[in-house]
Amino acid sequence: GESLKLIGKNFPSDPNLLRVYLNNKECRVNSVENNSTLTVTVPQDADVGANRLQISTGSYSSNPISTNILSRPIPE
Repeated sequence: GESLKLIGKNFPSDPNLLRVYLNNKECRVNSVENNSTLTVTVPQDADVGANRLQISTGSYSSNPISTNILSRPIPE
């Protein structure tokens, strides 16, 4: 799948503590840099077009944001 970088703040340093979703489809969190940049893998079955992106950790979830996926990820 294709990688996607997300810029934010106060992310936990352990990627295993994070969940990232595109239209409720879970992305694989690959890394966290400086508690402010996440690198995730877009799921193979991601919806093309408008997507709702949400990040959660433990009992906290971000407000969803809208993003666009222009094409399906390249199969691995």
